Amino acid sequence: MRVLILVHHVAAAGGSFERSFALARHLVRLGHAVTLSVSPSRPSATPRVHQAQGVRLVEMPDGAPFRLRNMGLSPLDIFGRMVLATRERFDIVHGFDQRLSVSLPALAQRKRFGSAYVSDWADLWGGQGIAGERRWPARVTLGAFDGAWEKRVCQSADGLTPICTYLAERAWAMGVTQERLHLLPVGAECDDGPPPEKQASRRALGIPLQLPVVVHIGLGTYDLALLEQSFIALARLNPRALLVTSGPRISQLDRAAHRHGLEANLRQLGWVPHEQLSALLGAADVMLLPYTRRPVNLGRSPNSAGHALAAARPIVTNNTGDLGTLVREEGIGLTAEETGAAMAQALQQLIDDVPQAEAMGRRARALAETRLAWSHLAGELADFYRRCTSL
Repeated sequence: MRVLILVHHVAAAGGSFERSFALARHLVRLGHAVTLSVSPSRPSATPRVHQAQGVRLVEMPDGAPFRLRNMGLSPLDIFGRMVLATRERFDIVHGFDQRLSVSLPALAQRKRFGSAYVSDWADLWGGQGIAGERRWPARVTLGAFDGAWEKRVCQSADGLTPICTYLAERAWAMGVTQERLHLLPVGAECDDGPPPEKQASRRALGIPLQLPVVVHIGLGTYDLALLEQSFIALARLNPRALLVTSGPRISQLDRAAHRHGLEANLRQLGWVPHEQLSALLGAADVMLLPYTRRPVNLGRSPNSAGHALAAARPIVTNNTGDLGTLVREEGIGLTAEETGAAMAQALQQLIDDVPQAEAMGRRARALAETRLAWSHLAGELADFYRRCTSL
């Protein structure tokens, strides 16, 4: 099949790009021709087309600021994608989320060529989700539009790939039939070989082998309060423990470390390329993933969990959504109450009980190599594509 994947994020930025590219490269290995359209990584007056692991990456010309390009709202980006969608014919167009730079070209491709339109639903954008976390002006303007447009796109698409059970249930309640639904969870990549070795990973980061190390990977800001509380509580419980973070620098953690004299317990690495995150987790004893029970978290699922599975590291999180269910039922970590003290106790339990932590890590890696492997999920997705073309 010829597949067009549309993502509103710029190349190599954002969870939707990571999710779509992981699937795209495995679809290519299955024999499909995949074009991945992304927002330009830098302002440009000309289109950029290049290959990455067999995937044809297309960036449209756009001189808009990064924030506008990465939000999927740039008029120039939308126009360029519309040109692509109406000039080239594809069997399937898979739009990742419903922003205008994704949904409008996808709808145009379907109208022009009759291609099946599959919409990926990985975030709840409306008032009960991301919009509800915004300040009032954005909540009643862009947030209100996102909510209405999200619903319309999900209902009209030929197929829908929700990332979690909560969104699948919402889709069903909106009238999306079961045959048009395909649950597509966060996956894991094990192509790089066996799980990273702890000693080598720590040596690369300059972290002493004897220190207890907790790693946090994240882009979202919804649970920073609990992350800060967990960090302070763990440092007090175990003064030798080190928290290592990847992603945007969290000034809230810097201030907490300074305020409580815990600078030696914190190391923030900033942005780490997606393909290096599992190696980063190789330095960890445990992954810390605060995930409070709020609507915006029920309607998504963190990609960072997949990196922990690939790295064979246990996860400490909360009992929220599909992530909490997976951790609890598969025995790949611990779920704790939504307090810093409870999270710290769970982390310390796994730091102290090395056999238990290693057993959980082995179970996590087994999931990463089987039903949650991106290669396996891509194969199931290809089958869903075929079903959508026959609806």
